[in-house]
Amino acid sequence: MLVSLKSSSIVKFYKSFCLIAFAAIILLSGCSQNSSLGFNETEDKNYRRGKHFYQDGRYRESLASFLKVIEHHHISPESHLEAGRIYLEHIQDPISAIYHFRKYLEFKPNAEQSPIVRQMIETGQREFVKSFPGPSVLGQDKRLDLLELLQQVREENIDLKKQLAAAKRQLSNPASFAQKETQQKPKENIFTPKPEKKALQIKQQKLYTVDYGDTLSTISTKVYGTSARWHEIFEENQDTLSSPHSLRVGQILRVP
Repeated sequence: MLVSLKSSSIVKFYKSFCLIAFAAIILLSGCSQNSSLGFNETEDKNYRRGKHFYQDGRYRESLASFLKVIEHHHISPESHLEAGRIYLEHIQDPISAIYHFRKYLEFKPNAEQSPIVRQMIETGQREFVKSFPGPSVLGQDKRLDLLELLQQVREENIDLKKQLAAAKRQLSNPASFAQKETQQKPKENIFTPKPEKKALQIKQQKLYTVDYGDTLSTISTKVYGTSARWHEIFEENQDTLSSPHSLRVGQILRVP
């Protein structure tokens, strides 16, 4: 009889231990899931700062704050959403907007706002197409190129941490850009005529220093008053730009 009571007590203790362990596992997994989903993202000081700047109409400072959240936390859907809105509505850069909207959907595909975000992606696509010449000028092959470029926006793996780290390094050493201009000056040859025309063209050519949050579309708007000529700037600087999205803060661009 004593053995039976001891066995029953052991069984009860074992069941209680299993229930406690199971509850602990659920609690820990829940905390981990909340952390991975950016559960406290809206409590981040940079996120709240971004919302404050946005309410004051300081959109570029607001964008910079949301990008800092994205830099510090890999999964930051709400910051991607806010950054996308600023790019689309206030900076008129639909390509960057589409990228951030799609990152939001990647992290929150079934969220309540997801249908609205998908509509904003379509709006961004229409705005992007509007920045190019009309159907009479733009041929069918060019339209296919546009669609291909839009597809690449989703497929590109843009590493924001590397971009921001590179920008910080460049901002901490702005003299490095000037050094590139002065390094390896060609030696004068008295037997070779000086290329006066080429030198004159270089003097007349405009230079633009990339600012934080700049894209080719926004630079085109600043210089020409329209975002439609961003591709001209890209073509002029293909020797230093691997893609339209590879701008670096502090980089010097030639403006045709």
